[in-house]
Amino acid sequence: MKNIFVKNHSLTLSTIIILLTLIVVIFTNISINNKHYFGILLFLCSLILAYLNRQFYNYFFGIVLLAGIFGLVDFLFFDVRIGYKLFKVNPIFIFLFILHIVTIRKTNSK
Repeated sequence: MKNIFVKNHSLTLSTIIILLTLIVVIFTNISINNKHYFGILLFLCSLILAYLNRQFYNYFFGIVLLAGIFGLVDFLFFDVRIGYKLFKVNPIFIFLFILHIVTIRKTNSK
């Protein structure tokens, strides 16, 4: 387990974000909606795929992060959006997606 989290920074940061969200939701009166539950479920599927099939995990987690960029799924208990009118993106998911791509390129080049 340590090996997956050390080599994949986007997975580690996503885990920290989800744990932070769960702690805040448990200890405060903030509620999360279906978008958050679906995002956490897809993240758990990605975590399982990281152990079972690394190549499929790379594609699946990338698609989950792309869905998060456009607001279809979410991990955070608060909403961060940048954009104009209808076109709004989540900068945290953009950062995680870029980090995921860099990690894939690093592991594929070795």
